[in-house]
Order: sequence, then C-alpha cells, then structure tokens
Amino acid sequence: MLQRVEDLADRPAGVRPAGAASWRNLLALDEVVAGVTGVGPTSKTVRRTIDAMVELLGPELPILERLPLEGIDKAGFPAVAEAIGKVRRGEVVRDPGFDGQYGSFRPA
Repeated sequence: MLQRVEDLADRPAGVRPAGAASWRNLLALDEVVAGVTGVGPTSKTVRRTIDAMVELLGPELPILERLPLEGIDKAGFPAVAEAIGKVRRGEVVRDPGFDGQYGSFRPA
C-alpha cells in the first residue's frame, strides 16, 4: 500500500484523474438538529424536530441537499436552515478520526 501512496504523492494538490468518481460531504439531519438544539442526536427533541420537518418538507436527503433554505426557514426551522446552509457551503469543523474511530464534522 505504501507504494501506491508514493505513486500518488507527486501529484499537485487538488488534481483528480479523468473519470474519477465525485463525492460530497453530508451531515445527517439528526446531527445538524442536535448541533442546533445543543442536545444529543438521539434525544426526543431531535426526533420530534426531524419528524416535523419530514412531515412538512419531505425526505431527509432532499432537505439536506437541495431544498431551498428559505423553504426550511419558512416552515419554522430557521436555525436548522442556517446550519444546513453552512454544511452545503463546506463551512464545517472537521474532527479527524484516530485508532479505529471514525472522524466527524459539524457546522462551524
């Protein structure tokens, strides 16, 4: 594996080979709501908020990726709309993983 790392190490930063698959960072809606409300992602407050959002706005993935932020705000979730906007713009704090632990990221 070290050989592959060395093979790729001479490329300038940000270079993607032709045909390389794209990627995107997403933060689960429960993590976004938890960050806004200041409670854990498995709390009743978070669950109720997500249930209300899904009922009013539709499935989680479109809410996170493409639903206009104004629509989320007007539905009664202005703080969540602001946090989702930050995630979409990449304004997040990344905490790297270590020793077999996954890393995480949250709205800045």
